[in-house]
Amino acid sequence: MSRALLAGVSGLRVHQQMLDVVGNNLANVNTTGFKAQRIRFNELLYQTLKRATGVVSQAVGGTNPIQIGLGVGVAAIDTNLEQGSLEATGRSLDLAIQGDGFFVVHDGVQQLYTRAGAFSIDKDNYLVDSATGYRVQRFGTAGEGDAQLPQFQTPGDNNIRIPFGTTVPGRATTQIDFRGNLSAAASGPVNEVLTSATPFRDTQFLTSQPFLTTAPGNPPATTSTLLADLQGFSYGGPATITINGTRADGTAIPTQTLLVNPMITTVGDLVTAIQTAFGSSAEVTFDNTTGQLTVRTEQNGASNGLSLDITDNAGNNAAWISHVGAGAAILGGGNPATMTTPLNHLASNTANYVPGDTIKIQGTDANGAVISALFVYGTDGTTLGDLVNKISTAYPGATATIVGGNLVLTADNPGPASLSLNLSDGPTNVGSTNFATHGMNLTTDGKDGDTVRSAIQFYDLQGRAHTVTFTFQKKGANLWDMVATIDPSSGTLLDDRVTGIRFNNDGSFQQVTGSGNGDSKLVVLINGISVPQEIRINLGESNSFTGVTQFGGSSSASAIQQDGYGAGFLSGLSVSQNGTIEGVFTNGRTLPIAQLAIANFTNPGGLNREGKNYYSLSNNSDLPMIGPAGSGGRGIITQGTLENSNVDVAFEFTRLILAQRGFQVNARTISVSDQMLQELANIIR
Repeated sequence: MSRALLAGVSGLRVHQQMLDVVGNNLANVNTTGFKAQRIRFNELLYQTLKRATGVVSQAVGGTNPIQIGLGVGVAAIDTNLEQGSLEATGRSLDLAIQGDGFFVVHDGVQQLYTRAGAFSIDKDNYLVDSATGYRVQRFGTAGEGDAQLPQFQTPGDNNIRIPFGTTVPGRATTQIDFRGNLSAAASGPVNEVLTSATPFRDTQFLTSQPFLTTAPGNPPATTSTLLADLQGFSYGGPATITINGTRADGTAIPTQTLLVNPMITTVGDLVTAIQTAFGSSAEVTFDNTTGQLTVRTEQNGASNGLSLDITDNAGNNAAWISHVGAGAAILGGGNPATMTTPLNHLASNTANYVPGDTIKIQGTDANGAVISALFVYGTDGTTLGDLVNKISTAYPGATATIVGGNLVLTADNPGPASLSLNLSDGPTNVGSTNFATHGMNLTTDGKDGDTVRSAIQFYDLQGRAHTVTFTFQKKGANLWDMVATIDPSSGTLLDDRVTGIRFNNDGSFQQVTGSGNGDSKLVVLINGISVPQEIRINLGESNSFTGVTQFGGSSSASAIQQDGYGAGFLSGLSVSQNGTIEGVFTNGRTLPIAQLAIANFTNPGGLNREGKNYYSLSNNSDLPMIGPAGSGGRGIITQGTLENSNVDVAFEFTRLILAQRGFQVNARTISVSDQMLQELANIIR
């Protein structure tokens, strides 16, 4: 009877403990990072009333043992380590582990472990558990600093310091990177050009076919050649020659009828007779080398009316004279003048120049400076070419030429210019030319190549920001230059340009061919700093499209980034998934401050609960495996969230009912046992 009573008592005890576990779970339903528990029961000892027996004989079998249980006990109270839901808080120091693992804190004596990541920063800038002040531990060397990064943590001290307000020094810019397109359709630089309104032309002239002799090989005649020795000349008796023609202005020359021998006997006599017929209206010459007769008008500005006709009185033997007969003379002149054309042979020359006559050269050069010079006929020359050379000498920034008879004045350097030129005769001249008909007009406006501009801030050696402006300028086919400028209040550019920026035919960047003050770096001397600062200009890899390109379409090339920064102080934090706490500084930099230590265990269920959301090591938990989040089976960190309790209220209510029912039935066992004992006591009455 006592066994039943004691078994009931044990049942009451364990179900009371079950109620305690359920009640604790429900009490912590809103506790951050809480992990629910469950209780498990097992049987207590059994009293054996009869042992089991084996087989007695082939006819008699064995018997089972007869045992009576002595009640129930608690087998285990387990921890449910399943992930709790995450609640967004928006607070930068609220952290949650999504997956396995525990945050590591130190209470000054030992390490403790928790899933509750509600942290804060104490007065000494340590990251602590906001509920207890225990300091959060770090892992690795993040934040300990190196040659490139400042130091925020002390090596050997695993407590995490968050030094809000700490200033980090600036870094001087050493490289500026460019990306984008320089339009292939951009125009290159253009030289300014002035061109005469009308071309200079030479005066009209006639040239005969060559006069040939009867000598072996029929060589050309000279002025001393006898008419009788000319090829085709065969007169048996007296012969006459008649000279007719018109001047350049269309008026007829006096008819000349001459008796061959004795009046004229040589070719020279014939030339003299023709010159007499034209008088001062034309110049008659004979070329002893070619055997050609030339008649050039001296009527300046006259129309093309020049003609010459020579006939004889014997039509049947006039072959020799056909060199200048009707239709046999070659009409020339009126052609574009050349550098060798005499000034007095220009069609626009209205009176022949004589030595000492002057031509005024006036205007402005490419830079706008006033030009005033004199061409002295005879002293400086007599040809159009001599005048052109004098103009080139007078204009130090331009060059004069004759192109197709036109006077052309071209600026030596491309870009905007202020060229002007005016020619006029001296006031005391004998000769003159109608220069007004050859006035100089602007035919090509000088301009620089198309430009593309970009600007970016860079930092000096003291971390101060300055703005530099870049101007790309088209210089030719697949060729650009770049010039940098800064405000004089910031400093002075000692090397301010990159020249010879070349592109391949496919639009890819080829190379920079400039050197010295033109290579691919800038040198700037900032006011107040005695050391020049070099900045490399990175336009991309050679023969690639990784940087600046040259395609059709619009230009978009710009400076996109630089590697410098100014001084700044820590103003905010961000925590990455691997637990790295990164400081956000006011200069835009993000630097690693520390990395959270995350502990994992072979048997996390074996940890001791220490209260206040902490766990500690036990003999069955094994040593912690500490490392960064997201590796070695450890979960990842989620910033701005907290892990809620994983208590399932519906499940706990069910277990509450089970505990109540278990308690009730065990209480009934005790009451029934008590009644039976009472009945037994009543037997002796």
